[in-house]
Amino acid sequence: MLIVDSGCSKNLIFPEEYFEYDIASYHFHFQPIYCLKTGEIKLYEALLRNGESTTNIEKTVMALISQGKEDLLTLHTLSAVKPFFSDKIKSPLSFSLNFEPAQIASSRFPALVKYFFNRFNIPKQNVMLEITERACSTKMYQSMIKNIEKLIAEGFAFAMDDFGTGMSNFELLSQLNIKLIKIDGCFINSAFDNSYSKSIIEMAATFKEKFNCSVCIEGLETQEHIDFVKKLNFCFGQGYALARPAPLSPIFA
Repeated sequence: MLIVDSGCSKNLIFPEEYFEYDIASYHFHFQPIYCLKTGEIKLYEALLRNGESTTNIEKTVMALISQGKEDLLTLHTLSAVKPFFSDKIKSPLSFSLNFEPAQIASSRFPALVKYFFNRFNIPKQNVMLEITERACSTKMYQSMIKNIEKLIAEGFAFAMDDFGTGMSNFELLSQLNIKLIKIDGCFINSAFDNSYSKSIIEMAATFKEKFNCSVCIEGLETQEHIDFVKKLNFCFGQGYALARPAPLSPIFA
């Protein structure tokens, strides 16, 4: 049995069956998010992997959630950044971590996040919590919003992943103080063949001023993509034309 000190009146208790699922065999690769103006890496997005394949990752994530083990998945996701922060690190990197709505909606999510950051002295300003695109019930959505608001009030920063698809929409944006909007890569991939996709990207480029947050365009796979979004003054970019996901060593440790 694992007992986590939540800093609250009650500890978080995880029964042994949480560890029957061999999630330890899954690890993380990191894909950089670049500043399109300076070429500097601003964040590394942690992406769950099984060997070199991503084929069964989504199935694995959904299987864990369907078994009621979303808190185990949260702990494992948070562990992705643990090797990069210690007393010996003078210049820590910055990261983003992906969380499903079911994870964020869990009653334990705020306490788990706070426990992990406090336990391993991880600066809040160095980790962005990404809300992944996934349809969910009204009840789950409301719980998710409530937990996000709690963590934002305590200084944690959130990003919206895959904006423009699924639940990553203006309703969510209108309710939360989001620090980073990530525009889904499907729009840039069709921008040169579809005038509507191109118009959506051009509109998204104005989000920085309209919503007072940074904007990242995902799915940059060619130099033509990069040149196009640079002209629109996007803050950040991510995609295979910039860098592929890869292992990352804690070089400062």
